[in-house]
Amino acid sequence: IGFLTVVLCPVYLRKRRFAQYQKQFDASLVESLATVASSLRAGLTLKDSLVVSVQNCPAVFSAEVARALKDYRFGMSIDSSLDGIRKRVKTRNANIAFGTLILGTQLGGKIPDTLTRIVNTIREVDRVEGRLRALTAQGRAQGALLCSMPFIIFAGMYMFDRDKIMLMLTNPVGKILLGIVVFLELIGVVVTMRVMKLDV
Repeated sequence: IGFLTVVLCPVYLRKRRFAQYQKQFDASLVESLATVASSLRAGLTLKDSLVVSVQNCPAVFSAEVARALKDYRFGMSIDSSLDGIRKRVKTRNANIAFGTLILGTQLGGKIPDTLTRIVNTIREVDRVEGRLRALTAQGRAQGALLCSMPFIIFAGMYMFDRDKIMLMLTNPVGKILLGIVVFLELIGVVVTMRVMKLDV
């Protein structure tokens, strides 16, 4: 158990930090894309617009764009530099936004208008997701309560009838039954999470 904890805990923490980073990036995306669109409308090139966004946008967005501009200065094409942001962040909104910028550099067209439409789309999706989270909050709370009930009952029985619990923990048949219970509990948790997962 100690070995598994040492191995799995850093992996879990890295995934958790990366998930938080993705949320922060998506949260900064609307404001940052609006800044890029405004700079393009003012007559700046895409590169100069990105430089403006580095200077004026939230840190998480600025750091990614600054890295892309650094890659560009070292000889990488602007398309590849922007594609690097998509590959590093790996969110739906980042994929749409920077994919649009890449297509805009390749095909031309009114990139500021396209970015504005993307900003409006992201805002609407965020609004709908917030509404859905509010509507499903009670269901998530009920699911969490149901998933925790076996552990609560186990703790209660251990406090008030410890002999039976110890029999289950020491008897081979009890161990088998306990293993089945844990397995079914894990299935219940996975199914509950999948049912409550939002996909807008």
